[in-house]
Amino acid sequence: MAFASLEGALMISRLQKNDDALRRVQSHLNRYLDNEVAAS
Repeated sequence: MAFASLEGALMISRLQKNDDALRRVQSHLNRYLDNEVAAS
């Protein structure tokens, strides 16, 4: 899941020529890792 999210965000960022998508995915993955993975 994380790898596919990063790949998609990278593609969108390149198309839009900004890093907004990468920053959103980074924020989402940080929350996911903190709440789901660390809690396991």
